[in-house]
This record gives sequence, structure tokens and C-alpha cells, in this order.
Amino acid sequence: MKGFGFQKEKRLITKIISSHNSEAYEKFIRKLCLKLGAERTTDLVINEVLPTLPSEDFKWCYKTMLGQSGYERMMQEASKTLYQVLVEKGYTPGKDFSVHPQGGIILSDNATEALLADVPEDFRAKARTELKVATMPSALDALEKHLGVPFLERLQQRVSTRLTTLTDTEAAAYLAVMASGFEDRTQIELFPILLNYVAQAHPDRIQGIIDAMEKPDDLDSSQPTHKIMLDLICAAGGENELKPHPEHPDDPDEGLISRCGMEIFAQVWQGDRLSGYEIIAAFDAAMKKYQEEQGQQS
Repeated sequence: MKGFGFQKEKRLITKIISSHNSEAYEKFIRKLCLKLGAERTTDLVINEVLPTLPSEDFKWCYKTMLGQSGYERMMQEASKTLYQVLVEKGYTPGKDFSVHPQGGIILSDNATEALLADVPEDFRAKARTELKVATMPSALDALEKHLGVPFLERLQQRVSTRLTTLTDTEAAAYLAVMASGFEDRTQIELFPILLNYVAQAHPDRIQGIIDAMEKPDDLDSSQPTHKIMLDLICAAGGENELKPHPEHPDDPDEGLISRCGMEIFAQVWQGDRLSGYEIIAAFDAAMKKYQEEQGQQS
């Protein structure tokens, strides 16, 4: 029966995790795998040790096991699951629960008790003490001060308008790519904020978008990039840096972006392969080459 036996091993795992010594943790887990097998060791750590730990030790252990990127993916999946659970229980995003932009879940008292009802009784009291509101400095406020505009409010307006032109699958790719690049550039978690907003502004769309996100192989991350660039530049105060395309003057999604516009974009988004600044450097190199060629011809 789970919870009994291997008390010595569990005490040692707890002590090692509390020390945040990754080398000692990995060495002990390897020994435990040889003794118990990988499946039983995983079950012991995840189901019997981790639920008893303080939140900081819990977080450290998962980051050690999964790596930083793996941990972030896990937390993103956990956010989506939490939304579904609370919405299914009848709670309203933005009113009964939301996700703090710097990490951590903000819950009303009723939503807290709804979640705790699904926690095993043995751990319920401890979990209740861990669910506390922390006051944290807002990196988002600092970004908006730097940009000189209410970036989040403007972005939400752009996202709301954009979603009316996209299917659920397209919207899922648009939100995921936008949030991922923004988070890579600024280290500010945007995904849960966008999900909160969509749930409030487009309650009829949120479930379809979440369902589409559950099928990442169906998402084409290359399609929404130009639209994301336009929306982020406008949200960051760079709408005057966009000009109509001479061949498509009536299509705002085909707008041309100035060099200054690209500099604004580079402050709020970074791709997997190229940053905005690398695109600017390539643009400058091309312009220099063009000017040199023109000078040779004249």
C-alpha cells in the first residue's frame, strides 16, 4: 500500500531535495532505480514525497527532473488543465480565478475550496497553507513604463479584434507563438494573461481554443508570425511605424514595417531562430549593399 514502507528512502529524498543539491539528488535517484526499478522510484518521488514538500522544494525538484524548458511546458499544461477544471466546476475566469503575470495562481475562497476538495484529505491542510497570495513587483508595469504606453490593454484590444478573423486552430497557434516569443524576450509570463482575457472577452471561443492547443501537431506556428508582429508593434506604441503595402493598400495585415517599428518589435518578442535585432542587422546589411551598388553605378 502506498504511503507505507521505504520510510528511510523517503526521508533521505526529502532531505536531499531540501538541500537543493542536484548532484546528490541525481546520484541517489540512480541508486534507488537500481534497487526499486524506475517505475517504482518515479511513483515514490511524485506521489509520496513531492506532495509533502514546501512549494519551493516541489518546484526545485521538478525543474531538476525536467529541466527549465520542460518545467515551463509542464506549468503551461497545468494552467490549461486548471482552467478546464474550474470552468467545469462553474467558476468564472477573471472573477473567481486568474493567473498572476509573474507566476502563481490567484483564487477566490470558493475556487480554492473547490480545488482542495480534489486533494487527498491527508494533504489538504498542508495544501491550504501553501495557497497564499504573494505581493510581487510587476515586471509588466516596468515594461509599460519603458514603452510609455498601456501595453497590456492595447494588446488585449488587438487580440480581441484578431480572434474574430481566426479559426480556433489558428487562434491557438497565434496565442501560443505570441506568448512564447514575448516570454522569451521579456521573461514575463503572457500566456495565462491572454487565456484569462480570451475567457472573459470571448467565452464562446475559449474551450475550442484550449481543445486546439491539446493537438500541437495540428498547429502551424509559421502562419501567424506577421500578424503577431503587427499586433505587438501596435500594442507597444508603434502604430505610426506601419505603412500600407503598395500592392495591397487596403489590407492592414500586409502592412510594411519601418526599421523603427522593428526596433519596437525586438523589445517585446524573440523567435526560436532569429531575434528582432538580428532581422534589423540583416536589413541594415542589405540596405548598405544596395547603397554601395547604387553608388558604383552612378
